[in-house]
Parts: sequence; C-alpha cells; structure tokens
Amino acid sequence: MIDINKLKKNCEILNSEGTILALYKCDDHLYLSSYLKDKSGYIYFKTSAASLRSYINSVSTLNLLFSESDDFLVVKSFRKESDIYLKSDFIEALQFGEILYSNISFSLKSNDIDNFF
Repeated sequence: MIDINKLKKNCEILNSEGTILALYKCDDHLYLSSYLKDKSGYIYFKTSAASLRSYINSVSTLNLLFSESDDFLVVKSFRKESDIYLKSDFIEALQFGEILYSNISFSLKSNDIDNFF
C-alpha cells in the first residue's frame, strides 16, 4: 500500500478550480489521484505509462484504468484525512470516469501531461 505522503506530483491532467485528476510518481511507479463524483475526496491508485497513454489517446476511460489497476486496496483522502478501502467500493465513482478524454472540455485539460510523454 502506498503512503500518499511520499507521492511526488508530476502534473495535473484535469483541473476545474481544483484538481480533478493528477499524476504522481513514487520510486518507479505511477499513481493517479482522481476526484470522486460525490465530492467526498480523492482516490489514489497505481497505473502504468501505457495505460495512461491509452486514456489520453481516448482508447480507454478512466474507469477502465481504475478497474485494470493491480491495486486491491486504494487510499481515499479528504482534506488531511486518509483511509484504506477496497477498490471495488469505488467502481464507477470517479469524476469523468466514464467519459473518453477527447470528450472532456478542453478548458479542463492541462498541457502538463504533454510534457510527460
């Protein structure tokens, strides 16, 4: 299980008056933090560069990345509190999770992700 305090923010991917989706790095692993639809905080989960590229190229959705993550448990944070939950508790709960990246408003997208690839 990842300690979210050790994560280093690499870039924001989606933002609307606050982070919706961000990319983090710890050691040689990539993690995404995704804002939840119910506004109850963020979920952190492991991903890969190939999966992330698939999302950015609108081949897959964020929900698919989340469900394909090899994490069984995820960290949910809200403000300064964090807890561990079953990943299955958050299937279909991610903000913009069911929408292809290309269908998300350009105004929400950050150019920072371009530098990652």
